[in-house]
This record gives sequence, C-alpha cells and structure tokens, in this order.
Amino acid sequence: MCKLLMEETASGGKNKRLQEARFKRFFDWEKISKSNKLKITQKYDEPKEKIENRGAKGAPYIEMLKRIILILLANRKGEMTISQSSLLKMCKMVNDNYYFGSRNIFKISKFHQMDRMNVEEFFENSRQQFKNDITRVLDILKTDELIDWMPIKKVKDVHIDRIEIRKEEKKDKFGDKYTTLESEVEHSQLRAREATKEETNFIGRTGRQVMLDMGYRSKQTIIRHNKWSEYKKKVDKIILDELNISFYYDAYKINCYHLDHILLEIKELEKFEREFNKNVQGYYMSKANKRKKSAIKSTLEIEEKRKFAWGEPEPVDYKTNQKMARNERRINDDYLLEHNELSKIYLDIDYPKIENEVRKFASEYGE
Repeated sequence: MCKLLMEETASGGKNKRLQEARFKRFFDWEKISKSNKLKITQKYDEPKEKIENRGAKGAPYIEMLKRIILILLANRKGEMTISQSSLLKMCKMVNDNYYFGSRNIFKISKFHQMDRMNVEEFFENSRQQFKNDITRVLDILKTDELIDWMPIKKVKDVHIDRIEIRKEEKKDKFGDKYTTLESEVEHSQLRAREATKEETNFIGRTGRQVMLDMGYRSKQTIIRHNKWSEYKKKVDKIILDELNISFYYDAYKINCYHLDHILLEIKELEKFEREFNKNVQGYYMSKANKRKKSAIKSTLEIEEKRKFAWGEPEPVDYKTNQKMARNERRINDDYLLEHNELSKIYLDIDYPKIENEVRKFASEYGE
C-alpha cells in the first residue's frame, strides 16, 4: 500500500500506527483473509478530522496556541521574524507588565511586599515554560507541513562615524541591574538585524567558554548559584569588544505554507485570546501546586535520610542546605498566594499597567 501511495514505509510499531492513523483519515481498508492483500472499503470525500494527542501530557492550551500563531502569520502575509519576548506578548501569554517586572525584580518585590525568591522563580519558570510551549507548537506545525521555522539570533550593533564605547553595569538603590553605554561620538545609531552565521557561532562559543572558565557546565547551574549577572557581564564585554555588538537576543523566523488552513475568523480573535490567556494562567498555577507538593515530599525524604539510628540529625552539605531552603520557601502558605497574585499581575491581559505606579514608589522609597 505504501508503494502505491509513494510513501516510505514507517519503521517501528509506534511509527507504523501513526502512519496507519494518517491513512485512515482519507480511506479505510480491511485485510483479505489468508493473504497479505488489503481491500479498500471506503474512501472519504473530505479527510476526517485529525485527532491530536500530542498535547495530552503537556499544556492543555497547545491547540489554541497553534491557531493563534497561524492567525498571527495570516495577518503578516505568512511570514514573520520576531523575538521570543514579542511573540509571547502577541500570543497573549503575558501582558504589558511582564517584561518590566522581569527586569526589575528587586523593585517589584518591595512594591508587592513579596519574597524576592518567589518573584525570581515566577519569572524564571514562566519564561522557560512558555518558551518550551512555543517551540513545541512550532515543531508540531512544521511536522504537519503548515509552516517552516528556525531559531535565529538577532543583534543590535553600533553604526558610527567615530566612537569610543564604554559599557557599564550599574545597580539602582533596590539592587536591580541596568546597563549604560557611554560613548564619545560624532554620529552613531543602534540597528537591529539578524546575526550572521559567523556572529552566531562566535556568540555561542564565547558563552560556552566563559561558562567553562567559571567552572560550570550548564546555564541552569549558573542561575542556581546566583552567578548569571556575572556570566552575562563577561560574555557581553567580549562580544562588544570583538564584534561591536551591544545587544543580542533569541528570535524565530517563521513562514506559513497554507494560509487557507486557518478556520477562525480574525474578528473573533480577541474573545479567543482571552479564553487562551485564562488557560495559560491556570496551567501555570497547576505547575506551582506541583512544585509545592514536590517540596513537601522532598523535605520528608531529606529529614528521613538525615537521622542516625538513635534519631539525631546528620550534618548536611551545602547543596542539601540549598534544597532545604527552597523547599521551606515553597511549603510556606505564602508561596501559592504570591504566585497566584503574580500570575494575575503579569500574565492576565486585562490587568492594568503598573510601571508608572512602581516607578513612583521607587522614587519615594526610603524618603
């Protein structure tokens, strides 16, 4: 049958079942007894609806996110090159407060009177969760031959007549970091563009080498040891010195093959996006609940392991102490309350902007 359909025969039980399920959307068949032949029993004028199971173990809003991305592509004639942060905002996974908050952890912790570690965890976990969701949906759409996409690096470089650049990282009175560029120039401007292959490779190699020089093997380990700012400062300096690039960030280049596949009317998108946004908030909180339950279980296991036969606690190393401190924070009653409040303030697309209010609070703080 595969030969007649000019299809490569799938290998492996799971792949074979998936291939058969795809064929059965177009026609059905039965096996002729006592032979290896098949008999076509029914051919459908229209393909049967595809049953999507790939989202079952992940976020429940995967199908919604697929439709939103396709609509965004339709509005842009099937093509877009967009940063990760902009795509999350346009997909209504986050609101206008999100990126201001993520860059001002210390200020908003004071403003909301929340545990700073809970605030940091909220932004770190949500950013990674949403990035994984976007990547997963793009991969599904590519597998379905609706789009093609690739991750790219975008850079902002300085175009000058004459310039001497001094890049300095500073802290405000809350402890939030910000970067300043001081220069002596006749004329200059920052221009965003796609990085060349050579620049992308250089940025990747530089990040890897700095990581190894600092004694780490992954970015997650750097973050856990509170060394991310030091790491970024070292990488950024090398890239500025060697490539004259001031900023760089991850982005997506996406092309849509079949715009006529989009079934949802554009005028209905606003209502659809609100339903989607509520699902995003709910799923984030379900993950926070799981983290709390895991912390309770982990704490009991650690306490059990620490006991000698006569019941005295065994000394613990630094790594275990760190884990116990994190567990204690997550077990606290404020943990879910604060994450729930943060999800409303920074994810809910109907929540009002707070930037001016926070800046006013910051200017008056300590007076």
